[in-house]
Amino acid sequence: MKKLVGIIAVLLLIVIAIFGVAAFVNYHRTLVTFNGTSMEPTIHTGQVVKVHAYTKGQTPQRGDVVEYSSSKKIVLQFAKSGKLIHRIIALPGERITINNDKVLVYNAQNPHGFNPDTYIASNVVTLGSVDLTLSSGMYFVMGDNRPDALDSRAIGPIPVSDIIGKVTY
Repeated sequence: MKKLVGIIAVLLLIVIAIFGVAAFVNYHRTLVTFNGTSMEPTIHTGQVVKVHAYTKGQTPQRGDVVEYSSSKKIVLQFAKSGKLIHRIIALPGERITINNDKVLVYNAQNPHGFNPDTYIASNVVTLGSVDLTLSSGMYFVMGDNRPDALDSRAIGPIPVSDIIGKVTY
């Protein structure tokens, strides 16, 4: 009888542990239905994506697709929730320039600049002109469908505190 009670107690602890892990995972992951064309061809309208919160010690990296929030008026006109999804192009401390459809990022490893668009299809049209150096904790994001994206070219760099999490699709 004692063995049976012990086995039941162990099984109960295992079940509780499984539910605890599931609750932890669901707390750090959210499902979002993408709306818009700014990330085509990578993500399409109606596609469900997962947003994973960065854990302590993790930082967003170049190429990450992230969900972030913004309270800027122009964002709220197009996204009532104030949440957008775009790709990180430049990191804190880096300089980014955009001229004549050419995006270049400058940092210590690449003092002459490099093209960060290895993550998306070639022949990307990039509208606008930018020349800025990102301060600490600031990220430059752009949509993969550059002509149809409301991103850092219009709203400025994104503070790390506004980044909700990394998007997987």
